[in-house]
Amino acid sequence: MKVTINGQVSKEALNTILAEQKEKIETITTFCKKHKITELSYKDNVLEYDYEISPTKTKAKEVETR
Repeated sequence: MKVTINGQVSKEALNTILAEQKEKIETITTFCKKHKITELSYKDNVLEYDYEISPTKTKAKEVETR
């Protein structure tokens, strides 16, 4: 996650901004999981977010030969 803020911001305002961005990220993640999207890039004037699912590795099955 990359958040860009120009100028000085009070601690309370920063907490509010970050909370809003966290809500956006949760919404994007929920949407991508629901619709089985593997990659998504989102960018607005404050937030730049890249959603990507890393492929899960499956365990190799061990075969016993006799």
